[in-house]
Amino acid sequence: MLEIKTETGDIRFSKNVIKRIATDAVHQMDGKAYIYHYRGRYKNAMNGIGSRMSLYNGDKGDPGSIEVDDTDTGLRITVYLVVKFGVSIRSSCIDILNYIFDNVKSVMGEEPEIVKVIVTGVESNEIARRDLEYSREARMLGAINEPS
Repeated sequence: MLEIKTETGDIRFSKNVIKRIATDAVHQMDGKAYIYHYRGRYKNAMNGIGSRMSLYNGDKGDPGSIEVDDTDTGLRITVYLVVKFGVSIRSSCIDILNYIFDNVKSVMGEEPEIVKVIVTGVESNEIARRDLEYSREARMLGAINEPS
């Protein structure tokens, strides 16, 4: 799906375009959620703001905590998050899912096959581990799959 054939030629999208959409979705949360490594920590060894800045470096960087898989049936996007204590995990994840889904559709002209947001932890003074997965699939017509 990263390549779309048109009458005038082929259009190819970089995975970093999709990762940037996912990064923007999380930034829309105004600091209530952060992109974290799938193990619930920052991807690199630095502490604090330096590690947050390195999560995305334009087209030259790779956030690592956002997975984009191009399959025969469509795009599969997975974002790993840590959410601040006191924030509604459900509404935050649904907002992020909808933002990613709608913006990928508007940029590429096709919906992704599935978008997943996995909450790996909740942050207060430390990060408390969680494993909550929210997802939205194109074939489910807007329905959100939530953890039970």
